[in-house]
This record gives sequence, structure tokens and C-alpha cells, in this order.
Amino acid sequence: MNRLWAFRLSAAGIPTVLGLVAIVFVLIEQERLVFEDGSIRLQSPPTYVQEPGHDRTGHKYLYDSELGWRNIANWEATTFGKKLTTNSKHLRDREYTYEKPEGWKRILVLGDSFTWGYGVANDDIFTEILEERFENEGKQWEVLNAGVSGWGTDQEYLYYVRDGVKFTPDIVVLAFYIGNDPNNNVESIQYGLNKPLFTDMNLTVANVPVPKPLTDNTKIIRSTIHGLAISTKIMQELTKECNKTGAQLVIMKFGLFQMPNSKSARQTEATFHSLVPAITKLGGAHYLDLDAEFEKRSATVEQLTKGIADGHWNPYGHETVAEILHDFLQAQSLLK
Repeated sequence: MNRLWAFRLSAAGIPTVLGLVAIVFVLIEQERLVFEDGSIRLQSPPTYVQEPGHDRTGHKYLYDSELGWRNIANWEATTFGKKLTTNSKHLRDREYTYEKPEGWKRILVLGDSFTWGYGVANDDIFTEILEERFENEGKQWEVLNAGVSGWGTDQEYLYYVRDGVKFTPDIVVLAFYIGNDPNNNVESIQYGLNKPLFTDMNLTVANVPVPKPLTDNTKIIRSTIHGLAISTKIMQELTKECNKTGAQLVIMKFGLFQMPNSKSARQTEATFHSLVPAITKLGGAHYLDLDAEFEKRSATVEQLTKGIADGHWNPYGHETVAEILHDFLQAQSLLK
């Protein structure tokens, strides 16, 4: 069937974390007839959302009524000219079944564009590097990349409860970008895209079903809760969800490396550090300060990000993260 694509400018003037302007395009396919289970039915078309510079970045996402957006399944494209592929489970990774192979263990990594691998090829992402290192060491550990560009901690939590837990991970790594995750967690629109929002410390979800960007002129909803407070609460609840299945949670904080001389950034980090014990005291949660580890290695922002747009990690940055995470998991005796 020929495809008819409709393009519409959905939002403009939404600043990214580094002050860039995001404009979102929405692409919709025609409805189509499908034959399934012996009957013919009309299948609703998928809705895709796309930021400007698509030709430059190769980024496009699938609308999700509960999460806002997610990776497109079985997709092949490029990110700034570098290979980008996803599997049938919407992960930027090789194919995995929900059931673990016998005798194997799993790490599921939740995160935003840093985890997703903005600007680097599939093989250069830290999750791939870490899995390869395990293989070279003879360890039967799989590392699954569940990162989605632009997601906040709230969306990552909702994804884990709905889909991520199906992979039965033994370790869950939550990559927490202190540069914008606290803000992402208190607003219903990010980068021009609608998203779910927790409105209170009971994690009551608002703005769901998430309005489709093409058809709804939704006003932004802002939570009155401090971004770090709601982020901490989400991490507490994620710890409890992991405890239900015996998974260990690793909170991997980073962001200060981009602005080491910023007084306000250091104050934000200090506030978060004061809240971390409220998470780890629950048991089953571990805290990795990635910024402190970068500093120990004298890894500068230029070394970690040179050549990649918007301050994201370059291949050296991803390699460094993989090394730090590997050593942390070993030191915490989590790779048993």
C-alpha cells in the first residue's frame, strides 16, 4: 500500500538542556486493512514524532499513550551519520527474548539520550561495550539498553513497571542526568512532546492517556513538587519494584562533568546527595556517582564529549562509562 504522510508543525520554542530550540514534526500513516486471526479489521495507524534536523540526526520516535513517546521497533536509520538500529522490543540493541537464556543473567539500563547513544554508533554505546567486556571475561551477563532520548525518570519508571520487568533483569541501572531530569519530572511537555506527569508524592499519574501532538493543543502541567523530591520518590518506588523480583538497583548519577565550575550545579548535586540515603536505606539500591569517577580519572568534558553534538558522550566517553560501571558492579559484588 502506498503511504501518505502528513506533516504538521506541532511545537516550537521549547529549549533543550543546552539552550537549543526544539521543533517537533508529526508523521501519520493512513489507516489500513489487516488480516489477522482469520478476520479482517481496520488497523489504527501509528503516530510518529520527529524533531527538526531529522536529516541531520536521523531521530524519530513512536507515540505512546502511556509514556508519551518511545523508540520505534525494528527501525534502521542513522544518528548524525552513525548506525542506529532497534529491535522488536523497541530497544536500541540486538534482539532479546523476554525470557533469559538458561544460566545467564541480565542488566537492564534505563536512561535518556546519553544511554540511548546520541550521536554514536550502536557498537560505541557503553551498554554494548560493557556486554562485550563481560563476554571477553567469560561472564554470562547480557546488558540491555532501554534508553530513550528525552525521557525523564518518571517515564523510565513507568516503562520499567509496564515493559522492562518482563526481561527479568538481575540488575537495573538507572542513569540519572542531574542536568535536566529533575525538571523533566515536573512538567507534562518536554521538547515539544506531551508526556505523563506525577502530580504528588503518591505518584498519581496525570496527562494520560498522553494527548497526541497532532490533534491536541494541550497546556503544560507543572507539578508543585520540587524536581529532586519527586525524582527521589520515583527512585524509592523503583527500588521497591526491583525488590519484588530480587533485582538490584544501581542509581548512576551524572551531569556535573559538563559544568564543573557551576556553583548552582554543585548546590543541586549536594542536595541530591543528601537525599540519596532515603533511597539506599530501603535495601537493594546502590549509588554510583559517575561525576566523581570522571574526576578521579581526570576525564574532562572536552575528552568525554568532543565531536558529539549537545554535550553528549563520544566513543571515549562511553568507553569510560563502561569501565566505571564495570568496576563498580565488581566492587559491590553484584556480578555473582
